[in-house]
Amino acid sequence: MKARFVLDTSAFTNLGTSKGQINKNIRKLISLMEKVKNEVSIYCPPSVWTELQKILGGKKISRKDIQRLDVFLIQKSPSRMELLIPSEFIYHYVGDVRERFNRGLREAEKAVMKMRHGKEPHEKVVRELRDGYRIAIRKGILDSKEDLDVLILAKELGADVIAKDAGIREWAEKWGIRYIDANSFPGILQNFV
Repeated sequence: MKARFVLDTSAFTNLGTSKGQINKNIRKLISLMEKVKNEVSIYCPPSVWTELQKILGGKKISRKDIQRLDVFLIQKSPSRMELLIPSEFIYHYVGDVRERFNRGLREAEKAVMKMRHGKEPHEKVVRELRDGYRIAIRKGILDSKEDLDVLILAKELGADVIAKDAGIREWAEKWGIRYIDANSFPGILQNFV
């Protein structure tokens, strides 16, 4: 049986910071995917593929490389209506979201108090509020339908998840799905060559 992987957008977006480095790493990943196509099945939900195309296009990845990537990614929608999600999953998710809202509220309260006392410039307080709120609300949570699609598809296929996302990692572990950090993926593919 072929090894199965489901890729999140973050499996590609963390491949480097400079344009040349990203292009080089994307081409290397595509080349590895081509070499292991008979040993490995690599899936991507259509929602993630749509998001990925926009991001890669914005990073000036060539259309040719995006088309080559499309050849080796199996686009499959998760069976959202067939797969049952345990109520424990929903219970913990709702509790996590509620706690995050409370932390976000505390961040807003701190900013209001700073503004009220007028000790810091408004721009600095607003910037600190944005940063604190973003961390309180988004870090380590499933914050998109795409993230959930990745997890549902991986569960459905019995596949490993490839991502660089704390929220996906946390919920994959809770759901018994093997999570592989995106930085390790090229090395894993190399083992199949």
